Amino acid sequence: MYLSTGNLLFHIIIAIPVFFIVLWLTRKFQKNKEYNYITASIITTLLTPVLYIGAVTIFFSILFHEPARNFDKETWLSNKAKRFQMSDNIIKSKLLIEKDTAQIKQILGDPTWRHDSLNKWGYDMGMGGGGLGFLFHNLTVSLENGKAVKVEHFEIKD
Repeated sequence: MYLSTGNLLFHIIIAIPVFFIVLWLTRKFQKNKEYNYITASIITTLLTPVLYIGAVTIFFSILFHEPARNFDKETWLSNKAKRFQMSDNIIKSKLLIEKDTAQIKQILGDPTWRHDSLNKWGYDMGMGGGGLGFLFHNLTVSLENGKAVKVEHFEIKD
């Protein structure tokens, strides 16, 4: 397994305090000094990669976290930047499914774009999330016989 210099340094930064904490704990339960160092070394060797993976997972979870909120018509109409936070709720609650075009307009307002030959309407939901860069969010409503049959959230990465 190849470790870059940055990964190796991060492993060492984790391993040093882990070693001393484990050594301190082993001294409480084991009186033989020779075994304390061996035990602390083995546990540190096994625990350091686990803590590294955990730290990286937490870091990326925080970095790419997109807050979610329930649909609120006032916020939808007045704050385009927060629309993408409501998209999951719109889709999961099936808020628009089986609604006709007039009802959809009443709920979401006029669409940003329409593609009549594909029977699709689109709503711009602003930019946000993505962690490293911007994501442009779009809500697409697919229509059949003038009623919504499918709602999808698309992200376009910048």
